[in-house]
Amino acid sequence: MPPALLEQLAPGGRLIAPVGGAFSQELLLYRKTADGRISSQDLLPVMFVPLVDRDGGEPPGTAGDV
Repeated sequence: MPPALLEQLAPGGRLIAPVGGAFSQELLLYRKTADGRISSQDLLPVMFVPLVDRDGGEPPGTAGDV
């Protein structure tokens, strides 16, 4: 997880995100305590599929355009 995202969490804040490679991801819960410590907890295995347009390609404005 990029440190910049975790730094933006408010005390008591939570962030849930899929973390991992294309075929092996875990849904993680990050929490920031009142004193600024970050903890993480594995919630469950997941697999997110890429967003595609009607023809099966990447839609405009995605990472493939950069």
